Amino acid sequence: MNSETIEACYGLDVVNSRDLSTGHTNQTRLLTTGDGKKFIMRIYNKRQPVDIISREHGLLKHFSSNFAYNVPHLLPNRQGGTLSKSGDLQYAIYPYIPSSQSPYVILQPSKKIIHEISKLSASFAARAAEYPIPHTNEIILELQSYKNRLIAYLAGMRQENHNTPLFNGNLANRNEFFMNNIEDLVRMFTGYTPSSVAHTDQRKDNFIFSPGDEITGLLDFGNSMLASPWYDIAFTLKEHTLPQEISADFNYALLHEFLTAFHQAFESKGVNIKTDQELLVPFMRLSALRCLSWLLQDRTHTPEYREQLQDWIYRQAELLVHEKTTRGIIGRLR
Repeated sequence: MNSETIEACYGLDVVNSRDLSTGHTNQTRLLTTGDGKKFIMRIYNKRQPVDIISREHGLLKHFSSNFAYNVPHLLPNRQGGTLSKSGDLQYAIYPYIPSSQSPYVILQPSKKIIHEISKLSASFAARAAEYPIPHTNEIILELQSYKNRLIAYLAGMRQENHNTPLFNGNLANRNEFFMNNIEDLVRMFTGYTPSSVAHTDQRKDNFIFSPGDEITGLLDFGNSMLASPWYDIAFTLKEHTLPQEISADFNYALLHEFLTAFHQAFESKGVNIKTDQELLVPFMRLSALRCLSWLLQDRTHTPEYREQLQDWIYRQAELLVHEKTTRGIIGRLR
């Protein structure tokens, strides 16, 4: 997150997540000040990156022992940076922004973000002749909206008309919300609905390779897959980013389908995502998330496996919605 990001949740008490790459645990809490104001606190191990607080909403004057969770040791950085405690933990604070206009909490972008979007919109209009991408302003706003929805989702937000936090065990609702929004982004950029959405048992049998048989499975799948320019990318993703237990189930064919769709859509607009790392990385994350998210529905996996899968999806989604990543996508489209 950057200094202009406002994170929100609804009905959140405490949510824990674990970073598989470090083993560290992050915690998100809802704080309430003595005068009734509510904030989100992210707690990190001291070796983890620390979010930077938003400078808006007069946050600094609320840092006191009035928090519902007794944290009088929080000391504001007068330059508007992070809040931290000497020791093992670091903290970052965000405003709490409930929404009554949607069954999900939609974050309201800060004035700074709105200003940046306006500048980007003007830049798009000025450079439309270079890359004649239709509806560029709408793309910017949709990207911001999508990022905000995912941040709210990742914060453990729940449906207002239900009493079950999406992040605390109701995997059906959680997964449905996540997958629906992934589909929205696919359609937004490509106008394309992947044929693999149904994930029938037959498709699973054809496309998932057992441990140790990934290469054999790909050879059996046919030369078209091995000849794909995405093959090396998919294999690299599996080898370097996926936990070993999950990589055995990685759906290369579905990844290929998504990346091909993205490539074809952007190529028609004069942009080659295969040779552009700023675009390739976020869309690799998006495609990988889409390929793995449905594995949460497979009840044959052990609880430990499912926890690893959830944590990996959570971490990759956090990276996907990071402001820098979003701006990278927008910037490369200009």
